Amino acid sequence: MRTLHRRSAGVAALLTVVAVACAVPALAQQQTTITKFSGTTSGSGTWSRTITDITEPNGPGGGVIQVVTQVDVPYVPGLSADSVAARYRDACNLALAQPLSNPNGYRAVSENAVVPSVRLSKQIGTYSFTDGGAFPVPGITTTTILPSNAEHAPGLTPAGLAALGACLTGVVWWMRRRRGAA
Repeated sequence: MRTLHRRSAGVAALLTVVAVACAVPALAQQQTTITKFSGTTSGSGTWSRTITDITEPNGPGGGVIQVVTQVDVPYVPGLSADSVAARYRDACNLALAQPLSNPNGYRAVSENAVVPSVRLSKQIGTYSFTDGGAFPVPGITTTTILPSNAEHAPGLTPAGLAALGACLTGVVWWMRRRRGAA
């Protein structure tokens, strides 16, 4: 009975290593930018951001495919930064391919309740962006944190949660093994 328990614990440890090895590349492939909004709009118009999707070549001899999408955010006088951030989030989710319809898809979510901001993430590959104009002054100001500086919570992605579960299984196995040796 004790041998069966040790063997199943060893199998659990092996599965831990495999799960972590599979999850780590998935975490590394996601690109994220965070756009923070502050102020109140003083005029009306449309703020636009052009997102260039750079899909990696799939296989030898495959070319890089670039898809350009314009995200338009209409605004009127008196909108708060929260409202503009929500409009930007909704416009991104409407204009960009979602993960369910495209494995390279995007997802925009509200990032912070205190500082109105939107996290735009691409599942696989990279993207670049350019802004098509500024809000009227005085008005809304935007700050975009680039991927290398964006705070990121990979533990909350499905791959991160799988890796966390696998690591916890490995820790439990190690603790039981250590207790049994003492």
